[in-house]
Amino acid sequence: MRTPAIAAVLLFSGAIATAGAAAGVRPASTADNAERSRGAQSTEWWFTGVIDPVSGEAFAASLGTRMAGGPPATAVLSLPPAGGERTLGLLGLGATASRSTVDVRVGTSTLREVAPGTWRLRVRGATPFALHGASLPVSADLVVRRRAPAFVAGPMRLGRGQFVGWTVGAPLASATGTFTVGTRTVKVTNAPAYADHNWGRFSLSGGRLAGWDWSQVFLPGDRALTIGMVKPLAGPADGVAVLSATSGRLGTARAATTRIAYEGWTRAGTFVYPPTMRVRAMLGAWRADLTYRARRATPLPFDRAGTSALVEVLARVDGTLTGPGGRVVAVKDAPAFYEYQSTPISRQRDGAPAQ
Repeated sequence: MRTPAIAAVLLFSGAIATAGAAAGVRPASTADNAERSRGAQSTEWWFTGVIDPVSGEAFAASLGTRMAGGPPATAVLSLPPAGGERTLGLLGLGATASRSTVDVRVGTSTLREVAPGTWRLRVRGATPFALHGASLPVSADLVVRRRAPAFVAGPMRLGRGQFVGWTVGAPLASATGTFTVGTRTVKVTNAPAYADHNWGRFSLSGGRLAGWDWSQVFLPGDRALTIGMVKPLAGPADGVAVLSATSGRLGTARAATTRIAYEGWTRAGTFVYPPTMRVRAMLGAWRADLTYRARRATPLPFDRAGTSALVEVLARVDGTLTGPGGRVVAVKDAPAFYEYQSTPISRQRDGAPAQ
């Protein structure tokens, strides 16, 4: 990595602090999406991702105000359709966040709730440092509007007092505005978008976290399937899969009843990751059988030795979504993100080739 600071910046999200044997799901309030962590061993970030339906380009930013073992930072992930993926870092001196609403500042990056269910993301970095690919100036000004109800899942327990909380402020959203990487500017209008918030007493490097499964797919019929599951060093995975729609939350599956299988191995930079992911889940009256295939990927390294990273994958999804009464919804080429936590533990567990 070369720079451990950015660890706390990426995709998964958080909110609640009550105990429980397995992660539950409830509606999220504005306060659930506000700052939730305290202390040197805490980690917290807010993530926003958008996929341009015209070009297929993806852009994501994660504002990390706390990082167990590292300073605050923003990470930007750029996944253009023609290649040239990159992960850029911006150190966040003077990071602040509200305890009552979404009002986050990490250096020159800000995320603010400007109306109920509407956030404005601004990123300005003339000289970011490169975590993957070449450094280029980066900026964004996006307004993200929630289109499906927010939810809280967790806490997901890792053992020995460590846990991950997750608030999905926008499981299905639309984004309007621009993002720029180098000299390339992309303008989006009502593009598929997603926003979440992760926090808790855990570390991305070391500690009790041995990996996670995270994915987000924008499905036909104004639906979205969001999966967030953590894998502790010992014991079963914990987390949920949630099927959302503009009409409300359609169904939930726990980790024990969700099957996720990875297939094959390829590389993003020096990190291996699986280019195919198969998901099967029973979500109340709904059943999902989906295959995610990678289009582009970029790694977010997060340890000093350069052995561990979150690999962010832009994917397309095929399969079926079966609803009440056996009604089948065909899924073809649906836009999606998924993430593989590529660490020595996860690679050994999943049978990956050596780095």
